[in-house]
This record gives sequence, C-alpha cells and structure tokens, in this order.
Amino acid sequence: MIDTIIDGLKGQVAETVGSKFGLDASQIEGTLGVVKETVGGTLQKESSNGLGGILNLFSNNQNDAGGNAILNGLTSNLSSNLTSKLGFDSAKASGITSMIIPMVTKLFSDKVGGNESNLLSLLGGGGSAGDMIKNAAGDLLKNKLGGLFGK
Repeated sequence: MIDTIIDGLKGQVAETVGSKFGLDASQIEGTLGVVKETVGGTLQKESSNGLGGILNLFSNNQNDAGGNAILNGLTSNLSSNLTSKLGFDSAKASGITSMIIPMVTKLFSDKVGGNESNLLSLLGGGGSAGDMIKNAAGDLLKNKLGGLFGK
C-alpha cells in the first residue's frame, strides 16, 4: 500500500524535483524506490513504538514531539539513503529530500487523516495496533534469529 501511494507522486516528483535537480528518468525511478524503502522502513520501525507519533504526523494537526521526531528521522534517513544508494552528493540529497518529504507527508495525511484504522490499513495490518506491533516484533526476531542460524 505504501508503494502504491508513493507511486502516485511520480509525476509530481518528475516535474518538480526532476527538473530542479536535473534528474533523468532512471534517477527519478531510483529516487522513488529509495523513498518507498525509507518511508516503509521508518514507519515499520516507528510503529513498534506505538502509533501516536505516526498518527500525529499524518494528520492535519500541528506535529507534536512524537510527530516531529518521526519527521526528523524520516528526513535524515531519506537524505542519507539518497547519498548512499544513489550516489547523490549531500547538497543534492538534502535538496531532493526537502522537496519530497512535504509531498509524502501531505499525501499520507490525506490518506490517513489521523485515523488509526486508515493507518493500520496503510501499514498492512487490518487488526489492532497490538497485532501490528506483535507482527513487527515477530518479524524483527525472525530476522535476527535467522541471521544467527544462517537463514
């Protein structure tokens, strides 16, 4: 679901970010891929701390401390990932990030609207927040234990 929503930004990213930073079609695709990976990973990680900050970030309310912390982490992660994965220099990565993050937060705010059910649907969980957190913790343990046993 996150990928589908971010795919909706392709035209806007190509038009605004692509033209401002001289990105070709493959760089735009790469940028959107990094955005999907970064947003998905950040939201999954942050959801293990509860949904309050994410709900605040993706609402029409002013961000509280939790929403701001997630926004700052998302911004930092995206800029870093654009540099490490696509080879953009830090100024270009920072500039791209400063244009894309508001697009992403607005689009997600429109979809979520501060509603927990909408957020859970977006994150791929149809159940309660507890179920989603339990699943995220299970995945984390599986990945860590799998790494210990070579799986």
